[in-house]
Amino acid sequence: MSRDVLRGAFIDQQARDMANRAIGLIETHERVCSERAKEAATWRSGATHTLNEIKSSLNEKLAKTGSDISGIEAAIGGVYSRLWLAAVGLVALLLAVIGYLIAHKGL
Repeated sequence: MSRDVLRGAFIDQQARDMANRAIGLIETHERVCSERAKEAATWRSGATHTLNEIKSSLNEKLAKTGSDISGIEAAIGGVYSRLWLAAVGLVALLLAVIGYLIAHKGL
């Protein structure tokens, strides 16, 4: 019977060792995750700051070029209107030529 008692004590010691090892692994994992979370928070704050700087810079540049863009849009609108006028004139001319040919030469 003493052999069974010793075997039970040995198994108990193995269980304690395994539990202590598991606790150590869990604590290590928690520490690593905590460090990673701190690094991620630092990176996020830096990235947010950088993105805000880029956004404000772009807004300033757009504000400066806003008047230039409206002038360009007006110029493009004038050219666009002229192109439509030319296209409609060309179509009308072609229809007149077709009508003339049909009237004088027949189908």
